[in-house]
Amino acid sequence: MTAKLTFFLKILKICSENETFCVKYENNADLFLSYLCGLIFYIIFLMNNKLIAIICMFATVSLFAQEEQDWQSQEGAHAYIAADVVGQYIWRGFDYGGVSVTSAIGVARSGFSLTAYGSAGFDAQQTKTIGVTLSYKNKGLTAMITDFWYSDAYTPLGKFPSKYFEYDAKKTTHIYEASIGYDFKYLAVEWNTFFGGYDFYKSNQKRAYSTYVEVSAPFRISAVDFKAHLGITPWESYYAKSFNVVNTGVKAEKKFFVGDKLVIPVSAQIIVNPYSEQVYMFAGVGFWL
Repeated sequence: MTAKLTFFLKILKICSENETFCVKYENNADLFLSYLCGLIFYIIFLMNNKLIAIICMFATVSLFAQEEQDWQSQEGAHAYIAADVVGQYIWRGFDYGGVSVTSAIGVARSGFSLTAYGSAGFDAQQTKTIGVTLSYKNKGLTAMITDFWYSDAYTPLGKFPSKYFEYDAKKTTHIYEASIGYDFKYLAVEWNTFFGGYDFYKSNQKRAYSTYVEVSAPFRISAVDFKAHLGITPWESYYAKSFNVVNTGVKAEKKFFVGDKLVIPVSAQIIVNPYSEQVYMFAGVGFWL
């Protein structure tokens, strides 16, 4: 026990003497969290998982209190890489499966950005998603066009697999969506409408122009960022058979920073879909560059 404690303290000394690992804490919450992480990693160390404990410790001591940068607002052309792991894949109040990994790459310049992302679950049977988004952002205004593709789809005709390059409206699982929103800082509003692809969710099998409207409000408690949201569909569509609230909830998130580039957001959220009478609660962690 004494030998392990001595070795552990030596590692801490190395971290504290190296500028790369020096930590500046914004508040007591960050300081408390670092102590808690240190205790957890010491317990791991005592359980003989030395390598895991050391890696975790070097990561933890450099995770606090730097300012986040908006990648779309940076000057010149720049790229963006991200990966997120979530306990459940919930999209606009609907359950698309269990534990999922989403990866994304994007490029941006002068307010314009092009982003591609993909999501897949640990279960091979879970629906996979690929999306490509072209967007423009100017201050609080954001406009987007997105091509969603699903590896299979649930339709009034049943579930069927799909090939990515199948574009027949009645057979494809591509969905094309136009979105516009404005962020007033204290309140954000967005309107999203399917305008092409498979969107025949009306009872008469006509195109539904499925629409999802969301209002969200951010707030902060201590060093944690929260966002409450309310999402509705105004008519019969993919989301519901008539006007309905389909997505409401709260998300809590804390971002940690490693150096000048890497951002590690840790989040937890609860989502309620009053229309389907379902409740979801899950956590997630991301790695953004």
